[in-house]
Amino acid sequence: MSYIKSVVIRDFSIFSRDGDQISLGGEITALLSLDYGESVFEPCVKIVATFAGTEKALSIIKTRGTETARLKVDHPSGTLFFDDLIIQGTQEINTTSTATVFAVNFTTQDAIFNEQRRLTQRYEPTVKISSHVETILSTNLRTEKSYDIEETANADGFYGNHWMPYKAIYWLAKRSISTTGSSDGAGTDRAGFLFWETKSGYKFKSIDSIAANAKENVVQEFTQSEVVDETDTVGNFYILKPFFERDQDIIGQMRSGLYSDEARYYNVHTLGGPVGQTLNWSEVAKRQTHFGGDIDKLDFGVDEEGGFDSVHFFVDGTMNRDGKIAYNNAGNGEYNPHQIITQSRMKYLSMQTISLRITVPFNLELEAGLAIKVNLIASNQGIDKDKSGVYLIKDLRHTYSADGSYTNLRLIRDTYGIDKQANF
Repeated sequence: MSYIKSVVIRDFSIFSRDGDQISLGGEITALLSLDYGESVFEPCVKIVATFAGTEKALSIIKTRGTETARLKVDHPSGTLFFDDLIIQGTQEINTTSTATVFAVNFTTQDAIFNEQRRLTQRYEPTVKISSHVETILSTNLRTEKSYDIEETANADGFYGNHWMPYKAIYWLAKRSISTTGSSDGAGTDRAGFLFWETKSGYKFKSIDSIAANAKENVVQEFTQSEVVDETDTVGNFYILKPFFERDQDIIGQMRSGLYSDEARYYNVHTLGGPVGQTLNWSEVAKRQTHFGGDIDKLDFGVDEEGGFDSVHFFVDGTMNRDGKIAYNNAGNGEYNPHQIITQSRMKYLSMQTISLRITVPFNLELEAGLAIKVNLIASNQGIDKDKSGVYLIKDLRHTYSADGSYTNLRLIRDTYGIDKQANF
């Protein structure tokens, strides 16, 4: 069965605060389109629904915003189900004598709670960052969603300072070191954590751990095709309309600090500083895990000398009074938070060096943050072994319409080629 034509909308209902309801098959006469989005750089999923209904469909539930909604979509690749969606905004697109077309933006309850529930307590510097993240999600945000949190090697502390939960987690993500590659994270340089939401819940993971797992297994494999046959089940894993929206910018990357980064930190406790930290990409990259093949040495010594046209200044708002604290009593070893922040910056920049946009038939098994293998075609040469390989799904959009349903992907990675060590 073709994935393009196999989407079934089981339920689409909107509920008022007073208990009134409009549903598909009733006041909602047709769901015209549905866009569902995820991104590894976004804490919440996004949904936009366009539907036709009776003229007074939204008047029945007295739409003001924050009304709830339920959505269930079935497909051979999986199910998309939410029963806690919140209306963020509505727009009347068109009105005829027989129907009115509405567009509704939905968010999740947690997005509302994030604006309401602030952090006010002290978070101990001897507690691992991954434990802080779990506390923020379960106790401060009080989410009912599931979450998958990768254990960090290091601890850190901070003051709540009335921060929103999501802001605090992103602050911690930049200061986290992964344990992958060693028992305590020592010497791995595997910094660069991501925090995002998918349809299966929250994720807090390092880019390196995702890349390491991709060496053993990828979720799915897709191959470029110039022909679309909606009745061909083999075509469920075809790549349609691939194009690279970004593929190297050496000058821009040198200026942004990818290849060599100089950061200076002022300590709010001692008013001292600046504490300097300089790292070279070529040394850090050797101890990290990458999505493509080997790291190639760049000409002109770019990866060794980098460029210091941009010096980054930060305020050290942690509880660290001297830029380095020993946590031997907690079994976490020593680490330098300034170095981790600089390494994280390099990792985030390097992972967006190559950006590939592709479209595939509707596929609910795919989620932001997963690794997939793509096979791109080189004219008259078969598979392009340089451009093909494993990529990280940076963001995706599942798009449903009566004419056909597709999944649009933005893929990123930091190196070229197919990893010879990969086992899949």
